Amino acid sequence: MNIKCAIIDDDQNQIDLIKEYIQLFPTFELVNAYTNPIQALAEITTGETIDILFIDIGMPHMSGLDLANQIGSKVKCLIIITAYPQHALEAFEVSVKQYLVKPVSQLRFTEAISKIITEYFPLEQNKKIEDDSLFVQTEEKGWFTKLTKSEILFIESNRNYIKIITETNQVTTHMGMKDVTNALLQDTRFMRVHQSYLVNVTKTKRVAGNTIEFDEVNKVVMSRAHKAKFMAYMDSRMLQRKISDKDS
Repeated sequence: MNIKCAIIDDDQNQIDLIKEYIQLFPTFELVNAYTNPIQALAEITTGETIDILFIDIGMPHMSGLDLANQIGSKVKCLIIITAYPQHALEAFEVSVKQYLVKPVSQLRFTEAISKIITEYFPLEQNKKIEDDSLFVQTEEKGWFTKLTKSEILFIESNRNYIKIITETNQVTTHMGMKDVTNALLQDTRFMRVHQSYLVNVTKTKRVAGNTIEFDEVNKVVMSRAHKAKFMAYMDSRMLQRKISDKDS
């Protein structure tokens, strides 16, 4: 059974952003998105139960907190996404489960939703997820590029920017390596081999000394501090000839 979601925010751009983030979770089903809180209240209170409702606070006609008070049992989990951090205490008094302050990064969103799933939808957490996609904000404001993690060769960090190299293209985004590492290191395909490089080990074509080669063009040099872990990965998959008594 899918987790039914709805969004209430008077900013259409914010709604579009949350929609993009929701697509990262294959078991999520977006039931509706509203820019008018009065309409949202009328439809939600008379409709089917919503599993997760994302609400803004500062909206015309009705604040998100007033709305949360009136929705009651029609919503299992309320998540506030707002530009006003000062209302957090009041929000938790009306049973809000997560309080996110705009702008909300993809990483922050996924961390919050993962906690919600673990605590309130444990059966969904155990379902096999086939979706291998990842959305990355591009240098062009407001645009996101969908990548497939299995196609990523490596990720290179350069101060506050990262470059994601895939089998077919590359994407640059404003993000630190720490954010990427936190998001991807739970995926066993990815390994840190240098302060500036995170690689997809399954895409390795050849290793020569300290250099990992993915193809004729894309190559990464391992640092001494990180090389041992990568070599241990190689050793665990090394095809070796068994020495028999005849060879001795």
